Amino acid sequence: MAIQAHIENRARTQPQAQTAATMSSPAAQPVLSGSIMLLLDDMANAELLSENLQAIGYRNMVLATEPATARQLLLNERPDLLLLDADLPGEGGFALLSWMRSDKSLKDTPVIMLADANAPNAVDLKLRALELEASDCLSKPVDARELALRMRNSLALARAARRSRADEQDGLTGLTNRQRFNTVLEWALTYAKRMSIVGAVLQIGVDRLGQVNEALGPSVGDRLLQAVAQRLMECVRETDMISGADGPLNDDAGASLSRIGGDEFSVLLPVIQRADQAAMVAIRIRNAMATPFQVAGNTLIVTCCIGISVFPADGTSRDLVLGNAGVAMAHAKQLGRDRHEFYSKEMNDRSRARLSLERDLRLALDQNEFSLVYQAKVGVKAGHMAGAEALLRWRHPERGMIGPVEFIPIAEEIDLITPLGEWVLRSACQQIHTWQTAGIPVPRISVNVSAQQMHQPGFEKSIRRILDEWHIAGSSITLELTESALMRDPDRTVKILNVLRESGVGISIDDFGTGYSSLAYLRRFPLDELKIDRSFLMESSEESAAIASAIIALGHSLRLKVVAEGVEHEHQLDFLRAKNCDEYQGYLFSKPIPAHAFEVLMRTRSKF
Repeated sequence: MAIQAHIENRARTQPQAQTAATMSSPAAQPVLSGSIMLLLDDMANAELLSENLQAIGYRNMVLATEPATARQLLLNERPDLLLLDADLPGEGGFALLSWMRSDKSLKDTPVIMLADANAPNAVDLKLRALELEASDCLSKPVDARELALRMRNSLALARAARRSRADEQDGLTGLTNRQRFNTVLEWALTYAKRMSIVGAVLQIGVDRLGQVNEALGPSVGDRLLQAVAQRLMECVRETDMISGADGPLNDDAGASLSRIGGDEFSVLLPVIQRADQAAMVAIRIRNAMATPFQVAGNTLIVTCCIGISVFPADGTSRDLVLGNAGVAMAHAKQLGRDRHEFYSKEMNDRSRARLSLERDLRLALDQNEFSLVYQAKVGVKAGHMAGAEALLRWRHPERGMIGPVEFIPIAEEIDLITPLGEWVLRSACQQIHTWQTAGIPVPRISVNVSAQQMHQPGFEKSIRRILDEWHIAGSSITLELTESALMRDPDRTVKILNVLRESGVGISIDDFGTGYSSLAYLRRFPLDELKIDRSFLMESSEESAAIASAIIALGHSLRLKVVAEGVEHEHQLDFLRAKNCDEYQGYLFSKPIPAHAFEVLMRTRSKF
């Protein structure tokens, strides 16, 4: 064999000391990292070449000569570099190289092909090796010093490529990350401009992932994200998709899928004929999400909202296209779950208005722009006022009165909800103190508490401190908590509620029926009240009526008072009477009113 003959000839014609000097002394060479596989047509040649490489400093080597077992050996060993003989019998070295480049786990392994320099088609053999993406191709007989340098360079390039891919890969899902997506999007925008074509970006937000994290823990949430990523890859047609890690897009490229952070994914459609093709992909994704996920023994129903930005119509720069897709996704979430929406200028204007509102909200507390109004709770049977709920309002200096539906979600996002919640409780206690000092009998006043506020360290102590500050008994207030707040950390929640209960503070579950509360935990929580979400009374359907009836029955079975919200019509009140609901709130009795008007209502319509 040519390799063997070349090395043997050098060994016979040069003294051993001179050979060592030519190769450099093994003792002076560091041990080079990386596992090397030698797949040659003769074991003697492989062993001799191995000895020369060991003299250079390579230690971790695997030798093989059997093409029939080479594929399984490569899969088992996963070498950092392969020295491959083009003249292997059977399928040959080229067939093996072609198979490696089609295998996901071996496609990036550097391969140095060794081809006979004396073959009549030697040049064609080298070109064929390079076409099959061999890292390098050397002629036999090979000089060991040149081979060592070529190996060093190939390994260095492979390591750099792996580091680059790691920097551009999402560690949780294995998808490409935001950095890689931005790179591919930049290319797509340039290509679209040059070729006068249209493309689109789909921004995908997973709905209610936070509730899964709260109820089942972040590890389940992570596994759900992995399952979502897998389904996204499967549901987008192969003709739509090219992995962002596979290199620059080409003229026939389809969609590039990435996880860009948190519960959000992005899909790039670099070439579409019509905007509705982007909508078709969005619908396909939403339909794929409709099948429940099985994660850690839990059956989870997950939907998503998708925002679509079409370029160049919606922007020609990366940041503008991505930003507009994000605006469209946020708009879809505002309209409800499991939706897709296109970007429009109106959406962008709405986003700018929200940023302005966020800025003003940060200043509103210090500038005393908040106030409380009170809505009565009324006994369903007797019709007398039995309590009230304190509700927050914001009087904006330019926009006038703003309701909580508009600003509370923003306050939660910017971490303002805890100081705002404490302000509400302190203001309600101050008002109760004022009424009690004036000799006015005051019913129990309910105050809403957010999940963020409740799970702040020392929450129960802050409640006690505010009550003591205004000399208010715990029995004067009820804290209204959502199901998600209770279920974020159920065991800790039980401890907090027990401490509050010892102080006489009432505990109510607000908007019951819209969350994920467990009946087992409901029995453990020291509760006083369930409040039926207004949606079950506003919808005049048999299903909603059945749910409302079931909630009333459940509350009574747990010996809890049941309060219905959003009662506006007599027929709704008649239904509540028939089902033995305890209390109701709504415009049928009174809308939320300021403290001075509520004082008049207490004097005339209360009985407690």
